[in-house]
Amino acid sequence: MLFRSVIYDATAPSTTISAPVVAVKQTASSYTVQWQATDAVAKFGGSNDWDLQRQVAAAANGMCGIFANDATVGSLVSGASELAQSQSQTGLAHAKCYRWTLAATDQNGNAATLDVSPSVLIDTTAPVPDFVTPDEGSTVTNGTTSYVVAWGDSDPE
Repeated sequence: MLFRSVIYDATAPSTTISAPVVAVKQTASSYTVQWQATDAVAKFGGSNDWDLQRQVAAAANGMCGIFANDATVGSLVSGASELAQSQSQTGLAHAKCYRWTLAATDQNGNAATLDVSPSVLIDTTAPVPDFVTPDEGSTVTNGTTSYVVAWGDSDPE
C-alpha cells in the first residue's frame, strides 16, 4: 500500500522591500532598490513568481504627486528566486519621485499582500540663494562692528 501526504497550503508568500526603508531626497539619478520574496511551502515557479514594479510621480515643492506604473523599459523585474535581490535603477529623472511595489504569487495561487516602498525624490538642481539684507550687488557702510545679514533660498523640488 502506498501512502502519500498532502500538504494544504493557504499561506501567502512573504515580501519585503528593504531599500528604500524611508522616503529620501537625493541628487543622484540612480538608486539601488533591494527586496526579497519567499514562500515556505509551494515556492515560486512557472508563471507564479514575484514582480517588482517601479512607479513614478511628478515632484513639486518637495512633495510627490500621484504615482502610476512606470512604462520605461526595465521598470518591471520578475523572478522566482527566494534569495535577497538588489538592482541599480538608473536614468531616474530630475523632479520625479519613484517608488517600488512588490507582488508575489506562489505555485498554489496564494498571493502576498502588495508591498509598497517609501519614495525616492530626485532633485539634481541646487537651491538658488537670495540675499535680502544687504541686497545682491549693493555696498553698505556701517559705523558699527556688526551687521545683520539675511538670506533665503528657493528650490522647487
